[in-house]
Amino acid sequence: MHIDLEKTFDNVSYKDKDSLISYYENRKKKVYEALNRDPRPAHLQGLNEEEAFLRILSYSGLANILEIGYYFSYKANNPNEYNDALYTFATLNTERTKLLSFGGDNSIMFKNIIDYLACNENEKAKELCSPLFGNSKKGHRFAICIFNLLQSILHSDKKLINLALKDAEKFLQKKNPKLQNNTIEFLIALIDENEVNLNKQLNNIISNYKKSKWIHEYKTPILKHIGNFPIGLYKLAKFSLKEKNVNLIIPNHEVIWKEFCELEQKAKPYIVFNQNLKGINKYL
Repeated sequence: MHIDLEKTFDNVSYKDKDSLISYYENRKKKVYEALNRDPRPAHLQGLNEEEAFLRILSYSGLANILEIGYYFSYKANNPNEYNDALYTFATLNTERTKLLSFGGDNSIMFKNIIDYLACNENEKAKELCSPLFGNSKKGHRFAICIFNLLQSILHSDKKLINLALKDAEKFLQKKNPKLQNNTIEFLIALIDENEVNLNKQLNNIISNYKKSKWIHEYKTPILKHIGNFPIGLYKLAKFSLKEKNVNLIIPNHEVIWKEFCELEQKAKPYIVFNQNLKGINKYL
């Protein structure tokens, strides 16, 4: 196993599913106590136990699923196990993001969409950007731009594609971080079925991935070893071009697990919750 991965895993808070579940059980007890206070805390008003649990759980608390899943799956060369871990993280993190968004614009969900694409949950990705919501207009300008492009591609909606491309052209006229430009240009190339630029921008995305502050803002070191973001984009292109004569090449890079990229199998829950956590299973 790669030495750097061993060092990273030495520093994670929980090193197996049992210890992580124990941590979740303790958090759930705190939630139960908070929900039964009089008055109930304002940020938990109107929430049931499962919603309140996800509402107060930190991003890093959920990312522990990725850390454990990736370490053991990579060690055993079992990409299916990581697929299950990523699906479980993506689903619970999506529910958490919804609870924290306070009814805000749906552009905030673009990372969740890409996580779903990376674990072959295309239908769930499409649900998060349904055309019924309309295109995104509020939020960070990159989030708006990438969300609208993802929405238009996943739903093959020509009207949305034209709107998204106009916004993308405006976005690229301004100064942006390299990874953001690479990503927008990749999605434009995907719409245009431009094989040369598609492969070029995928390589650029991967080259700039580890340097990106907004990808690693939550300080989840395992994401320096496995690139869910570029893998999700790769799988989106592979899915969109499956009947097209476009040769998409999997780049050879340390954050790209080739066997995981090639995996097409649907995921299943990585953790089956029991006892006072069993209500969480409804999301999975």
